[in-house]
Amino acid sequence: MVNVKVDVAEIKDICKKHGEDMDPLWVNIRREFNLSSFSRSGGIEKRTGVAVSSLFETAIAIPLFLVGTVRCFFSSSFEKIVESSPCAYYRFCQDSRFNWRRAMKTVSRFIRKREIETCLEAKYPRAFIIDDSGLEKSGRRIEGVSKIYDHCTGHNVTGYKLVGLAWFNGVYTKMIDFSMAAEKKLELKRGKQFSKERNPKEPGAKRKKELRKDKITLACELMGRAAKNGYAPDYALVDSWYTCAQVINKVRSINEGKTHFLGMVKADKRLYMYEGRQYTLSKLRHTVMSEKKRCRRFRSSYVEVVCELKNVGTVKLFFSRFSSNKKWVCLLSTDLEMSYIKAIETYAIRWNIEIMFKECKQLLGLGKCQANDFDAQIAHTACVFITHSILVYFKYREDYQTLGELYRTIESQYTGLLTVEKILLMLEEILTAIASKMGGFDTVSLHDVLNSPEYAAFRQGIRFSLFLSQNGNIDKTVNNEEVANGIGEKAA
Repeated sequence: MVNVKVDVAEIKDICKKHGEDMDPLWVNIRREFNLSSFSRSGGIEKRTGVAVSSLFETAIAIPLFLVGTVRCFFSSSFEKIVESSPCAYYRFCQDSRFNWRRAMKTVSRFIRKREIETCLEAKYPRAFIIDDSGLEKSGRRIEGVSKIYDHCTGHNVTGYKLVGLAWFNGVYTKMIDFSMAAEKKLELKRGKQFSKERNPKEPGAKRKKELRKDKITLACELMGRAAKNGYAPDYALVDSWYTCAQVINKVRSINEGKTHFLGMVKADKRLYMYEGRQYTLSKLRHTVMSEKKRCRRFRSSYVEVVCELKNVGTVKLFFSRFSSNKKWVCLLSTDLEMSYIKAIETYAIRWNIEIMFKECKQLLGLGKCQANDFDAQIAHTACVFITHSILVYFKYREDYQTLGELYRTIESQYTGLLTVEKILLMLEEILTAIASKMGGFDTVSLHDVLNSPEYAAFRQGIRFSLFLSQNGNIDKTVNNEEVANGIGEKAA
């Protein structure tokens, strides 16, 4: 079959003429976001071969098109919407000069401007959310992988720890920055991990250095960069791992001290000063248990305590026990005016990052990249988060209930889009076959072909084909001579 390149906008117009408003999400994304302009934020230019803008669009499209792997994408009909090849795409992802952190910042800044234009009314406080998630890898020779602890299974696995900083704007959550961290060193019996030389000034080399940093330091650096980029949250929400003096003091330095810390506290050996005496967290709870109160809204018992924490200062603790759980939990806040109900409502926002990790892993394939090059791992993760940011923007703008519903809409749209492409290919081939049967395009004009009895019979047949396209049933290769002979017999 002849490979016919069809413009997406033309397909959209053709479908509307037939009464089928095929408005693919990719058309909206390319029109609203101008992805080619975002590619310039990466800081590299392609002087020969495929343009960087096309490669960047391909990188964003692959997680979106539900194809699973890069090879599946380039072997499917989706490749018609991009102008690149697998080899060029792999070289692009492995280029340590491309600044994926800056690209994520550019996309986030663009979305923030659109949020202001659409007058999003925040019902909840704005917040930074910090959390980490394990990215398991099957290859032990992947550059920089280590032994990490998987909290879900309770076992050590091979992979990376992803430390992410999410932004909650009062309506929805998106990832604005991330870093990769290594934990326990991975020992190989034979061979070595993949490695390559990088210029120390290149973004890829700087990301590689982050592997040797601890998660607390990475979290502070992520918040510091976000604050410089203009983010001014009301709260920073963390789990018990990141509740420490280093993170708390970093949060209090953001936004001229207007940003407060709110996080879970685990019962360790840290000492809290209360009424002139030092207590551990568990002993402090037993000391103030006589002040216990009841909250009907959350069906819980709670105690509020204002105390001093070393290297931090005055903090407020919320001891709480819900009716469905016998264990007491504790929240720590630097906002001394915060009430118990507000503390619970605000900390519940932190669960959004857990949902986001789940959506990115199940829907966008986060962590599925098995490339040996660390730059490719960074490129894959950044593309997933950029795609997720675009999707959640469209999700709330188009009033989709869940990302799963949005994905089902995408899948149905592109099933129809590919079907229309097949119809257009069949149309061109049949016109060529009819002209060949009449003596070729050199002896007959297009006017003769369109007024031939063969084409009149084909017009009746195409109506049946359009009916099948609505049900996604056209999926067969058309033989030119057989179709032409069949139309000729029908016309006769």
